[in-house]
Formats: sequence, structure tokens, C-alpha cells
Amino acid sequence: MNFPEFTCIFHALTGLYCPGCGGTRGMNALLHGHVLLAVHENPASPLIVLIFTLWITELICKKAGKKIKLFPRSGKFWTMMLIFWLIWAVLRNFIPILQPFT
Repeated sequence: MNFPEFTCIFHALTGLYCPGCGGTRGMNALLHGHVLLAVHENPASPLIVLIFTLWITELICKKAGKKIKLFPRSGKFWTMMLIFWLIWAVLRNFIPILQPFT
């Protein structure tokens, strides 16, 4: 199963990579078991899958009557994730090996 390829409007207009560039290819790589390729395409891909899995697991446990907290709720966590994502967006435009499509 492959995801369709999308053209990034930001990249098409500016020639720069946005923080989401490579996300679809990263998810596709994860579906095929290629974790390192997914991280190369966009490191947010495995993180999104991990966070989504924690959230779903928490919901399933809640339905089973067990209250556990797996999903990150801390404002500090989400602030750090945003900072990481923005730094990634800048670095990938200046360091060729970090760029998707390579």
C-alpha cells in the first residue's frame, strides 16, 4: 500500500522545505518497515505514529475500565515538540543530507 504523492505548495512557491515535507513518504516508509528511511524523510513521522499509538492504547484501556496516562499532555512537551519541528524546518534547508527527496 502506497500513499499518493502530493506536491508541497510551500516548496513549490518558495523552493524551501516546510516542516511537513517528506511526511507522506515517511509514513509510507513506516508502513513498509523502513524506520530509518522514515526518519530521514521526516522525523515527525515515527513520532506521530508513536503518539497516536499511545493515545489509542489509552482509549482502549479506558474502555476496559483501566485508567492509565500514556498520551503526553504536558504543555512543556508540546512546546519542545514545536521548537524541535521549527528547528528541523530551518536546518533541513541548509544541510543537504537532511533534505527529503534525496
